[in-house]
Amino acid sequence: MVITSFSPESAINTGQVIITLHGTGFQSEQISNILLDQSVTKRYTCSKIVVRSDTELAVTFSLISIEPGPYTIVIKTTKPASYASQMQFKVLFATSPHVVSISPGIGHLGEGPFSCMITGSGFMSGCTVEMESKGGEIFPATVSSVLLNSIQCSFTGRLDGGDRYLVRVRNTDDQISQEEVYFVVYGPPPMVTGINPNIGRIGDGALDISVTGSGFTDGCRIHLRDLVSGSSITNYSSTVVSDEGQVVTGLFDLTGAGAGSYGVYVENPDGQESVDEITFTVKHAAPTAVSVNPLFGLIGDSSLSLSVTGSGFTDGCRIHLRDLVSGSSITNYSSTVVSDEGQVVNGLFDLTGVSAGSYGVYVENPDGQESDDEITFTVKHAAPTAVSVNPPFGLIGDSSLSLSVTGSGFTDGCSIHLRDLVSGSSITNLSSTVVSDEGQVVTGLFDLTGAGAGSYGVYVENPDGQESVDDVIFTVRLPVPVVYSVHPSSGIAGDSSLSLSVTGSGFTDGCSIHITDISHTITLVNISPTITVADGTCVQGSFDLSHVPVGSYLVHVVNPDNQVSDEKIIFQICEPSKQKHDIHITAGQGGSTIPNGLIQVPVHSDLRIHIQQDSGYRIQNVYLDTTLQGPLNELLLTDIITNHSVFVDFSKNDPHPTPFPTVIPTPLPTKEPEFCNLYVTAEYGGIIMPNGTIRVKRGSDVPFEFVSHKDFTPSYLQVDNDTIPVNISWTLQSVQSDHTIRLISDRKISPYWAEFNVSSVTENGTREIMFTSDYYPDSLWESWSYGDGSITYGRPMNHSYTSPGTYLVSHQIMFRNSTSSKKLDLIVE
Repeated sequence: MVITSFSPESAINTGQVIITLHGTGFQSEQISNILLDQSVTKRYTCSKIVVRSDTELAVTFSLISIEPGPYTIVIKTTKPASYASQMQFKVLFATSPHVVSISPGIGHLGEGPFSCMITGSGFMSGCTVEMESKGGEIFPATVSSVLLNSIQCSFTGRLDGGDRYLVRVRNTDDQISQEEVYFVVYGPPPMVTGINPNIGRIGDGALDISVTGSGFTDGCRIHLRDLVSGSSITNYSSTVVSDEGQVVTGLFDLTGAGAGSYGVYVENPDGQESVDEITFTVKHAAPTAVSVNPLFGLIGDSSLSLSVTGSGFTDGCRIHLRDLVSGSSITNYSSTVVSDEGQVVNGLFDLTGVSAGSYGVYVENPDGQESDDEITFTVKHAAPTAVSVNPPFGLIGDSSLSLSVTGSGFTDGCSIHLRDLVSGSSITNLSSTVVSDEGQVVTGLFDLTGAGAGSYGVYVENPDGQESVDDVIFTVRLPVPVVYSVHPSSGIAGDSSLSLSVTGSGFTDGCSIHITDISHTITLVNISPTITVADGTCVQGSFDLSHVPVGSYLVHVVNPDNQVSDEKIIFQICEPSKQKHDIHITAGQGGSTIPNGLIQVPVHSDLRIHIQQDSGYRIQNVYLDTTLQGPLNELLLTDIITNHSVFVDFSKNDPHPTPFPTVIPTPLPTKEPEFCNLYVTAEYGGIIMPNGTIRVKRGSDVPFEFVSHKDFTPSYLQVDNDTIPVNISWTLQSVQSDHTIRLISDRKISPYWAEFNVSSVTENGTREIMFTSDYYPDSLWESWSYGDGSITYGRPMNHSYTSPGTYLVSHQIMFRNSTSSKKLDLIVE
């Protein structure tokens, strides 16, 4: 028989234990007995044996009163024969050792061996004591006596320095105490070699002092001892020891300390104190001025806030501005304010009647100490200074230009002059100026009508005749062309005589219209002279689109002075013919149409539109491309050769119809309408503001703003039959007739929206595949190609394959012109 292992490997001596033995040959012989064997006098018989198999048996022992220690498990057979385990089973004492304290708990280097009393519980006769250093080295102690709750022992430890030893008691059954009880051996007494800083100021409530030397231990204290009276100032917060006991730092409060010399002493927790003759000096704090802000003031300033930076300023100090010639002083007229721990002092000064010149700056503390630094403050006459002008240029013809000059020293009633740098003639503000920001900004209105283009010097003249002399330049320019829109917004490739009208501002006679493709490789210029009308807000020209590629082109206007408009206005050059046309059908509140929305129809086809009013409403009018068709129940479009917009307006039935007059009044002559209607809507994905049916005054400008839903972006406006690319806003200029406006948005489709999963479902021999796709949001059109010639549209559905093979499955999602697709090779077995 062979015992290879057993479990458990130990147990306490307070009851019985069942040990499971593992090995071989347990059924090869008849077992007569199993023993726990330590020696001839310590041999214990089992109370029960159960052979479970040839490789496992269970044996029961009663451990009550068995002496703790290691035991060999021995199997006895009737042969007779004995088989012993290689490992030993441990009988443990009922309780483990616990250390509560060690007395004394400290010792000093050179006093060893250290005799100590360890108190606790669970100590067995024959137990040992181990003292573990911080570095993990074990120093055994000599045990002289052991009681159940105390141990008398001695140990030496490291001989070359102090250390901190963890106290452990190990019983004869190898159970060891776990409590963190330490015996500390202190090294040599502390030694002080230096202090930083070595000077402090009376009144410093939080002075950080660092002492260098050796032998400093955690918890030590720093004493500053008066060499005359013997009284001490001690750190008021815990010290911090670093650099292996060579540096100790602490905070001190010198409030109320007397001026003089103090001895520096460090006292360790073991009572050892340094005896070195290192001194620290406490001095009165003398003020020091480093700088003054501002550096100068102006005569007449009755409330100048002056800030002096330095050190040693105390509450109640005063600031003196001392005339360097006469010696007379100007002192702050209100209480000073000291901040930044005495490093900054602020005070108010009255410079009314003060002479111009240089003044020394001195700070005097309440104890009479005064700074003697060479800091000067200058009192100047107030002269205006121009630093910049805003705007830096203006346009000829601007009769009411608001101009702001930034600088200093501007006073009420000052004038702004724009002086021609060549002729010397000036343009002066035409209304009173406005001075703000304590004389640092002055604003005035100017009339640039008749001014010549060129550079003008900017000068501010105060009422006292003083004038700025700074090189600030203002430029008068010809107007800069700005393009608002182009009409028409598209043309047909091959058109050799396209008339184009550009609206905006700043167009001057002789300007030209340029049409440039997006890549700036093709530029078209008007083929006939342009005509500028409406005070430079509209320019017309003819273009030859023969041999011009289809695409998007930027529209720019170039004035004769080569100033170019910079707006991104798009003109589309389209194919000569289209296969389909867009029919945009919209119903107002109170009814519906069939079909509805944006419908694409083939060229030359017919479209019938059915109109149904809601209960309580009637059909007011049907508009075809803003042309009234009357209250129709049905509209038939025949031989469609262009885009159209259809809008149906409904109105509520009047519950109290107006009585028909007995006398029909003679109708008045029809006046030309003063208002126009805009029918404004937005496709899914965007919001246009304002929207709905908008009634606007003829000739007015109507601005629109666009807001997109998440993952959408504005694409273009469908204005009647024109397509206008837009970004975040657009203005319909000078409305002269009704218009239908619709915002079209594109969707930013993410590639992962087309992701899908497949799983196999086999029933009755049919190969059915389940497709799932939950990644994309709403309002997307989708198609599925299953690889076997089958195509479906809409949400995924299960698909049956008639034969095994590899199929390329394609899933595509679309929203208008945006698409995303995912392909997957599907193996059907």
